[in-house]
Amino acid sequence: MTASPQSGLAAALKTNQVGNGEDFWGDNLKAIGEKFKTSLADQITVEEPGIATFVLTDTSKSFDLAVAIQEAMWPSPLAFSIVSSGPEEVSRIRNQAIRGLKLVGKGNSFIFQLQGRSKSETLLAQEVANLHSTIIKEWTPTRTKAVRQYRELKRQVDVAIQMGVSQQAISQMLTGAHYRRLATTEAVLREWLNEPAAPGIWPLRRKQS
Repeated sequence: MTASPQSGLAAALKTNQVGNGEDFWGDNLKAIGEKFKTSLADQITVEEPGIATFVLTDTSKSFDLAVAIQEAMWPSPLAFSIVSSGPEEVSRIRNQAIRGLKLVGKGNSFIFQLQGRSKSETLLAQEVANLHSTIIKEWTPTRTKAVRQYRELKRQVDVAIQMGVSQQAISQMLTGAHYRRLATTEAVLREWLNEPAAPGIWPLRRKQS
């Protein structure tokens, strides 16, 4: 974690039904930190009960990080604030991300505040991210487990062995979870976040043209 910080992410439980932030997040933050250790500029911090902040060296990984958090904490309702402002002090990036949480619209899960992005493309990105979040909220426990295992093991046959069911059952679970649609959305947002900051650059538009 030696590269310069480039972006921040704040994740928050959308209800007040938590007494201790560490208890709420459990061991999930440690596992997520290990998975994204090459992209984190600083340690993960629990700011207050139900709110955790992350500082990244790679802005393109910020939505992937949010997805990992959302899947790990399912079915808890979460809000995410993703910000970028160039290399700044870690504390300033964390504070900016936390302030962004207050701007997450009712019924939504994401707010993006990124330098050099036009308002229209940012709103479109938020709409896509919120749709992604809505699909995850509608998962069942078995679909959630299947997606988690598939992301880790990469092959349906291995997931089937791990879960003790047929490969056809895993295929049906992934289809029911809209996994391909989610993966496509993640790729589009990853590409957009990785693009040079300039108005009008939106991968989804290019793919549709």
